[in-house]
Amino acid sequence: MKHLVAAENLAIAYPGGHIALQDVSFALAPGETLGIVGESGSGKTTLIRQLVNLPSSHAAVVAGRILFRDEDVAGLSAERWRQLRGGHIAMVFQNPGASLNPMLSVERQFVEAIRNHRNLSRKEARALALEEIARLDLQDPPAILASRPWQLSGGMKQRVAIAIALAMDPELILADEPTAALDMSTQATVMAEFAERRRSRNAAIIVVSHNICACARIADRLMVMRHGRVEDFDTTAAIFSRPADSYAGQLLRAIPQLQADRHGRDRH
Repeated sequence: MKHLVAAENLAIAYPGGHIALQDVSFALAPGETLGIVGESGSGKTTLIRQLVNLPSSHAAVVAGRILFRDEDVAGLSAERWRQLRGGHIAMVFQNPGASLNPMLSVERQFVEAIRNHRNLSRKEARALALEEIARLDLQDPPAILASRPWQLSGGMKQRVAIAIALAMDPELILADEPTAALDMSTQATVMAEFAERRRSRNAAIIVVSHNICACARIADRLMVMRHGRVEDFDTTAAIFSRPADSYAGQLLRAIPQLQADRHGRDRH
């Protein structure tokens, strides 16, 4: 296997012919992390949803291809995609807590999700659910499992949904703005947990965000997107060294706290 996931000269269009992405290429090996950054409308979400064959608004690949484990995914059946999603590829959507059924207990949803993709008993699945909830710094995991989603805050639901995705022990984690509804401390916890999955389980990770700082915390490389094209693509260190008048430099300047941190490091 050359790469775990790759896109080759990918172009994606919406019905009516509007080109959402054009000539996008990248490759990611197990244990690598890619951050995809850019302003709203740059094509970030369109790209990441296509990687897991859940396209936005009936978008479709019109050129190029996507490979998973060196296999062109264009011809995969619905059943094969069902096996891949969750069991091999975990997708954390924007506002992932919205995917939870408000009327079913967290335990029922969590345990059933695990058992759909992993060969575990109900008791083992419940123990794993408790462990995953605790890892995301949610207090009193048994109480969380006993709750229904409507009894939890938005940030708590988001962490529960992320915990469910990570419990599948995926080879590839796709995260679309995974920390958007979380405070700074909890954002750090979630990103640290992603990084831990990379270290301990050799998972590959793609994190999408409009916030270049959020991606930079864990990414080896950054892909900077603009108007559906790749504007810049390099190591995180190289992107952070771009001149101020470059597009990457503009994104960096838009984050005051990041600039303050960088200036502080420069003084030491």
